[in-house]
Amino acid sequence: MKFHKLVVYSNWCHVDRLDGENFNEGEEIEIKWPNGDTQPYTAGVQRRAMKEMDHGGPVSVSDVRVWITETVRGVDVKIYLRDIRDQIKIRKTAQE
Repeated sequence: MKFHKLVVYSNWCHVDRLDGENFNEGEEIEIKWPNGDTQPYTAGVQRRAMKEMDHGGPVSVSDVRVWITETVRGVDVKIYLRDIRDQIKIRKTAQE
């Protein structure tokens, strides 16, 4: 399977997608870091629904962000992949 760049789809919403597909909570992924290292992670997915005003009326807007947890100096840190999408490539791993 190929590595792809994360895309933030935007059309009255902001949805993190990979090669045209949405992410699922708990999905196994691999990240290729800028130094060439590849590491497996379990994807977390944060979903939010909001109301935006458009032409005088409310419009439903969704926001879907994918994140991983990395331990830094003994502390678990949540990293949103859209914040580092220009530096990494991602692939979904087949679950057996």
